[in-house]
Amino acid sequence: MSSLKYLMCLLPPPPEALESEDAVAWDRVERSLGTELPLDYKELLATYGSGAVDGFLWILNPFAKNHHLNLIHEGRAKLEALAALIHETVPYPLYPNPNGLLPCAVTDNGDVMFWICSGHPSEWNLAINEGRGPRWREYKLSLTDFLIRLISRELIVDLFPHDFPSNQPVFVQYKVGSK
Repeated sequence: MSSLKYLMCLLPPPPEALESEDAVAWDRVERSLGTELPLDYKELLATYGSGAVDGFLWILNPFAKNHHLNLIHEGRAKLEALAALIHETVPYPLYPNPNGLLPCAVTDNGDVMFWICSGHPSEWNLAINEGRGPRWREYKLSLTDFLIRLISRELIVDLFPHDFPSNQPVFVQYKVGSK
């Protein structure tokens, strides 16, 4: 069973993926960013669209109309914020530098999840920076595999609240006015 199909068993997708686009739109996004994006991420967005796991972990979407959930707009803002830090050491270079961080998700608590852009996008790992703090965690997983392990509680992220995810996690679609 593919990772996405397994995730769909654990976290049922909505009937329709909101703010999901076609290959032509993805090509424009990737040219704009200067890199391909992981296939599992594109499949995840095609299946789930804009939204969050349990209304807490928001997957950034380059097609989101809400700037705070938009991969390009919010990604740029998060990278600029990291670049401006003077009292905290960032243990990774920032995208577009080799092996640089590129934001892919955010939490309601201000935590930011990044891809570590090293090698082919299918090989990118993840790093999470706690909201308003210096702690980092690295995971040698794709985004989809991370979500599977998180939802199945095989993986506990100590930066996230102890009650996340819930015992019966749901995917909450983004609706205007909800974030």
